[in-house]
Amino acid sequence: MEIKGNKVIPHTQRMYKVGYGPNLWGIISEDSLERYTYLEGALELIGERTIYYLDGEDNDDQKNERFSDTPRTEK
Repeated sequence: MEIKGNKVIPHTQRMYKVGYGPNLWGIISEDSLERYTYLEGALELIGERTIYYLDGEDNDDQKNERFSDTPRTEK
């Protein structure tokens, strides 16, 4: 698939329900788990999400950058 001449690359992440304290929960992607401190054992897989990246050049001729450290995989 392409958008405006740029290849669209899907990236699927597992999503987790994470416990921070009594009655305090958040939903975090697998790529972000190491960035947060949460209660040990308070981690539950709740599903997946797919993010779509464009592979192409920006207007200022700089390559698009990703915010995730997980390598891209093509399906």
